[in-house]
Amino acid sequence: MEQRQLQINVNPQTLKNIACKECECKLFEQKFIIKRVPKFLAGTPVDAILHIQVWVCSNCKEILPDCLPAIKEPDPADFGPPSKPLSELRGELNK
Repeated sequence: MEQRQLQINVNPQTLKNIACKECECKLFEQKFIIKRVPKFLAGTPVDAILHIQVWVCSNCKEILPDCLPAIKEPDPADFGPPSKPLSELRGELNK
């Protein structure tokens, strides 16, 4: 099967620059947010590492929100009842 590659003729000088919403700076640096994926979610014998590329303002270090993926907060009801009392689980997380 032959795949066609889309070719767009765009002059970068005619495009609008993206500016930081906090300080109006137009320069950005590439950074990564690192997440640990538990082995039971990754389906691997050990925890996995997930990296998410983001762009950070060179001046104020604010993350450009347009580059963040939409992440839905998990609903605790999706996981069933906890195996331990919540107070005990919170204590373990704060160690």
